[in-house]
Amino acid sequence: VEPNLRRTASRVPNDPVLNQQWGLRNVQAQEAWDITTGGPIVIAVVDTGVDGGHPDLAGKVVPGYNAFANNGNAGDDNGHGTAVAGLIAANTDNGVGIAGLCWCCRIMPIKSLNRNGGGSDATVAAGIRWAADNGARVINLSLGGSGESQTLGEAVNYALSRGIVVIAASGNERQEGNEPNYPAAYPDVIAVGAIGNSDVITGFSNTGDYVDISAPGVGLW
Repeated sequence: VEPNLRRTASRVPNDPVLNQQWGLRNVQAQEAWDITTGGPIVIAVVDTGVDGGHPDLAGKVVPGYNAFANNGNAGDDNGHGTAVAGLIAANTDNGVGIAGLCWCCRIMPIKSLNRNGGGSDATVAAGIRWAADNGARVINLSLGGSGESQTLGEAVNYALSRGIVVIAASGNERQEGNEPNYPAAYPDVIAVGAIGNSDVITGFSNTGDYVDISAPGVGLW
């Protein structure tokens, strides 16, 4: 004799290209979604801006900041920031597009990179500070470069001092010398490398003792 325990299906959203999102399988997202689909945490995407009119981001984008124009026009004229925002928090189980990892999170668009995907320590730092002062609980920085900067470092420390989680890419320059990438290499920033679908670090992703974790980073819808 034993208890006749209940079993339920894993939570599987109905987004059309979910079966193409190998990264979600590798990080066991469906098992995580059985526990939680996240809360209304505001995540600042410091990048090229975000297309708040994208159907998979409708209702997910809070007011943001343009570090070039010093105003609230944080639209995306490149596409990179919108892609990053979608991976983080695309509307999920809505029958449209992809599934985001955090179903209930909100995106704060911060335009610190231009239409060519470039910016400066000044624009990135200004974006970090604005996000820190306006309700972001997590700051995502899928950007970086070699060489330390007092301006950038102080902005990162300002965000950290306010209890904000700061996450940054380890960089894509492994073949060009594999130098530490900033802001990822600053202390207390969570530095993330890139893996392929076999969970092996990619040939382009920077490595080093500052890298804390790796995540799916190629062929992402």
